[in-house]
Amino acid sequence: MPFAQAQRDRLECDALCYGAMMSARSGLSLVGSALLGRLSDRLGRKACLWLALGARVFSIAVFGATDSILMMWVGMVPTALLNQQYEVLKALLADFAAGEGAGAAERGGKQGMLGMAAGLGFMGMALGTFIPSQQAAAAIALVFLALSGVVIFVLPGGQRIQKGPAGGAGGEAAGAKGPPGGSSSWFSMFNLPSARTPGAYVIFSLRVLMGFAFHVFISIWNPTLKKRFDFGPQEHAKLMGFIGLSYALSQGLLSKPILKYGSIRTVVDDGKKTESKAAVADSEDEGADAAAKPAIIEDPTPILLGCCLVLGAGRVLSVKTTSMVVVYLTMSTIVISLGVFNSAISSAATLVAPPEEAGGFFGILSSVESTCGIAGPAFGGLIHRIGGDTGALATVVTLYAICVGIVVFGWRRFIAVRAAPKEKAD
Repeated sequence: MPFAQAQRDRLECDALCYGAMMSARSGLSLVGSALLGRLSDRLGRKACLWLALGARVFSIAVFGATDSILMMWVGMVPTALLNQQYEVLKALLADFAAGEGAGAAERGGKQGMLGMAAGLGFMGMALGTFIPSQQAAAAIALVFLALSGVVIFVLPGGQRIQKGPAGGAGGEAAGAKGPPGGSSSWFSMFNLPSARTPGAYVIFSLRVLMGFAFHVFISIWNPTLKKRFDFGPQEHAKLMGFIGLSYALSQGLLSKPILKYGSIRTVVDDGKKTESKAAVADSEDEGADAAAKPAIIEDPTPILLGCCLVLGAGRVLSVKTTSMVVVYLTMSTIVISLGVFNSAISSAATLVAPPEEAGGFFGILSSVESTCGIAGPAFGGLIHRIGGDTGALATVVTLYAICVGIVVFGWRRFIAVRAAPKEKAD
């Protein structure tokens, strides 16, 4: 990434050129995340991981040899459209969790480990200071991509997902096999029933609100750092590195125990085999037959409400304080809360969407995030222009307050109960 900017400067890619490339990248990612996620449901997870890897290899090869703006565009388009392996890996982890009968906290922990790995991967940018040239950077990147190919090759599972009785917790359509052509044809590939459920609307709404809250906050965050502490590049690098490390640790190490021990656990036992293995995974009676195990609803509503409180109050405190120590402490708490909330959302997605729709669902969720990334900065700038710092902070707090309402009235009713037998879930 450091060499990419240097290359744009060398080729005299001005602000208009750079803006056009970033807008195109965002638009392609918006489409690509939903496309590749849904393709992974049809073709299999590993097939789409290979597709994403191939796009990345092509992009890096072009990057190492390019000498024109046109070739930069050629290298950017396929990777922006197809390099969506993160969503596919989320779906693959959801498949593993469903096969193991993992509970909600366990599912969130698995997704959190993936988030930690992604966060640590960004630390590779620091290697740019030790690499002498663009061509050397491309060669090293290709070596790492080759290692990624080895990992994909030995990765278990990842076959095409078939509908069946062993579908995920959200699989209301599980077991309903579609006829050749018709509703199972490629023309209906983007028919995703799970994305039109109340649980999906809860997840998407929370993502949109939190995304816009972040962008409104960012509109005042960096300027206030400069005003209060005379922040320069080195100070920003230290703070961003600290935030990145905190987020990675929160996703990988803290999310699972916080969700596990902070959730309200309700046993639902109607004497029948439950439809979701995830609901009975943590049953105390490990020696009992699966059909006799009670369903356990894990409701993280108290934890999510605490996260919303920390996010809202923490954003205000981080802008108002004049102590750098308080800034670091506040931001670490904010980032941990954000990591826990994101893990809960990823876990919820595996309950709402059955395995045969998990890839498409995660793709749509990523597209929602991309939409916030496109519209959010403009919205944040507009709010700041109208109301200044106070108006921006008031908007942030209001958005998190709406999240509180959605969690209180929607999470248990439309998401947590997906792990319960249908007779008890209503």
